[in-house]
Amino acid sequence: MNSPMKYTPPTGQEPPATDADVLAAFFEGVMQSASDALRRLSGKRSQRLGSPALAMAVEAGFEPQMAYTVADTARYTGIDKQTLYREHDAGRISWIVPKGCERGARISVYEVDRWMEENVA
Repeated sequence: MNSPMKYTPPTGQEPPATDADVLAAFFEGVMQSASDALRRLSGKRSQRLGSPALAMAVEAGFEPQMAYTVADTARYTGIDKQTLYREHDAGRISWIVPKGCERGARISVYEVDRWMEENVA
């Protein structure tokens, strides 16, 4: 049987003291991964498409669009959907909901670019 995964801090670092520290370390790792992905994809392809976020979405297999649902944005960026909702509730990322709808929020690729530049890099 496989043993459960255990968090091991990088060499020279102390293990986190609390669950909150473990979550903070995990979130930092996720954000670093998203930042690395953004940097990798921000080369020629993003210049041709005009947006690093759009390049990430196309690379993830999505058709090119100006905006994606929150769920699709979470998939192509690797950022948890709940994190995007928390960022929206805090006023750090904006999106639109189609007129007459209560669901189906869309996040512009340019808004994702702006948010990642301010919060990830």
